[in-house]
Amino acid sequence: MMNSNEHDLQMRIEHLEHRVRKLSEEKANLHLVLHMVELLNPIAGIDYFLDSMIAALCGSLGGTNTEIYYLDEGEIHYVNLFGEKRIVGEIEDSLVAEVFATRHFVEQNTDLNHTLLKDNVAAVACTWVMPLTIGDQILGVVKMSDLLGSAQMRNYLAPFFSHIALILNNKIQTRKAEAANRAKSSFLATMSHEIRTPLNGILGMAQLLAKQECSDAKRMECVRTILTSGNNLLALLNDILDLSKIEANRLELNLLAVQPQRILDEIMTLFSGAAQQKGLRIHAAWVDGEVKAYQVDSLRVKQMLSNLVSNAIKFTDRGSVRIEARSILDESGNCLLEFSVSDTGIGIPKDKQRELFKPFTQVDSSSNRRYVGTGLGLSLVSRFAELMQGKAGFESDEGQGSRFWFRIPTRVDNEIDNTALPSNIDESSQLSNLNLKLKRVLLIASDSVHGANLSAQLKARSIDAFSIDLDDQIPDVIDKDLGFDAIIIESSLENRSLSRLARKIRDLESANRLPRAFIIGISDKQHSDELDTEFEQDIDELLVRPFTIEHLVNVIESHIRLSAALQQKTVICNEEERLFFKNCEGITEILDDLERQLEKNMFTAVEQFNMLQAKVDGSSIASHFVALGKLINDMNFEEAHLQLKLLRERFSETETKETHCGH
Repeated sequence: MMNSNEHDLQMRIEHLEHRVRKLSEEKANLHLVLHMVELLNPIAGIDYFLDSMIAALCGSLGGTNTEIYYLDEGEIHYVNLFGEKRIVGEIEDSLVAEVFATRHFVEQNTDLNHTLLKDNVAAVACTWVMPLTIGDQILGVVKMSDLLGSAQMRNYLAPFFSHIALILNNKIQTRKAEAANRAKSSFLATMSHEIRTPLNGILGMAQLLAKQECSDAKRMECVRTILTSGNNLLALLNDILDLSKIEANRLELNLLAVQPQRILDEIMTLFSGAAQQKGLRIHAAWVDGEVKAYQVDSLRVKQMLSNLVSNAIKFTDRGSVRIEARSILDESGNCLLEFSVSDTGIGIPKDKQRELFKPFTQVDSSSNRRYVGTGLGLSLVSRFAELMQGKAGFESDEGQGSRFWFRIPTRVDNEIDNTALPSNIDESSQLSNLNLKLKRVLLIASDSVHGANLSAQLKARSIDAFSIDLDDQIPDVIDKDLGFDAIIIESSLENRSLSRLARKIRDLESANRLPRAFIIGISDKQHSDELDTEFEQDIDELLVRPFTIEHLVNVIESHIRLSAALQQKTVICNEEERLFFKNCEGITEILDDLERQLEKNMFTAVEQFNMLQAKVDGSSIASHFVALGKLINDMNFEEAHLQLKLLRERFSETETKETHCGH
């Protein structure tokens, strides 16, 4: 019988033997992991890297199969030990789906009856499914079937797979960057051709016009070619600018009540000639019964449809092109407008469909491609749809034609909303002021060609433009107070000159005690944050080239309507409301942000109004914002912007007036 010393010695020996065995196992596992790292090929492309990783896992750990699922551009890619590679639409393996959902390791014992290890009764095999994660982000999943590993081995694999995830992510990002660079290089080569073509047409026709022997008939033909080439070039440059604005999050929407049928009619007018030249039938129809008006940015919708119809005509040699619009309801019951363009053209191969909506990308990018183009059209359609909180898509079979569509959220707006103005304003009187009054603007243009062109376009839209082009004429015109509805500073000079002209007008107004004029500045700067701060304070509206004449007219008429409403407004608020508004901390900043968002037709105005509502809830001024809230929730941002300006004017006027009103 052992004494206590012998027993203690025996326990220490067993403990040391256990530690030796454990250290030996750890050393073996460590060597195994290091061996697997050595077998990896991190320099090769992503496919060869994954093949080397599977070979390393199976060669070192055994098992009957190793499968890797990984995310790339929103799609799940699959590869396994037997060389199978595919894109997985839906994960059918429950263990893999569980790891994707939980980001946690999953282990399951394996039935060895189906393995080569069935005669080894001492072996206990299992299936391991391990996540590939980078921080909180899951990149993929590795499934290893029928392993003979231990829990200790699993602990060593965890940092190994973290290392694998970093390498795999770097390879995916590198492949994306290389693909983007190739696409942009191809795009620049294509773009140089697309720009040179209309430029050559313009220069060639201009040379013919310069010849004395050019006949009247030939002269008209040259003018038509110059106009066509100029419009094509402008459309191309506008597409590039629009894409850059979207990527910089600087593109603004202008929502107005429009009947979709009118948009379809304009698209038919634009493309019926091109379709007839190719012998194609073209149709456009509103297929939803009653014709209604909806809140949309008609300019962007027409741009999206133009890209789709242009593509449909380009890729259709015989048959027809059909344009349709309808209203539908989404899963939540919200109203959507769906526009679609169907054709009987060449269709799109399945292996090319993933690339369609990417910018700078074309289905056929070969040097001898049959169909020319920049590859921007479909990308802009998709980006515009996303900007409008909608989406774009398509259905196509090679040789069977295509159907492209986009759906955007909207609301019906068939009637004038009387809540947009205070109840005491005579609406008919306001409308008569807007429609019957001769609209006049002062146009200050440093470039006579630009000024004459802009003046002619305004006159065609019933706006009389009084033009001056010299600085010394400004004091005389301002001093006479000729009743201009707006002053437009249209200058091709540097922004400092624009700032100087605007400052000069404000100084003249101050010196002569004249009312503040509504100044619209036109700049060549693409981003307003590049402009002088002083200039932005002196002007009321900034337009950046290129812009449409319709946008300029809308700005002028919106100002006229606001002025008419303010002139007829007689109700002001009582002292209690004025004091609350004046002392309400933070309300001015909330209203400033809300006004900016409404002016730019931003959907975030709904959330911003909720902040305002929480600020004034239960106060004496809460009732003043009820109508404004209805307009914003209905996404009638233009009228909401007008209503907000009226409310702010009302509160500010009470600080200088002693009159009170009842409620």
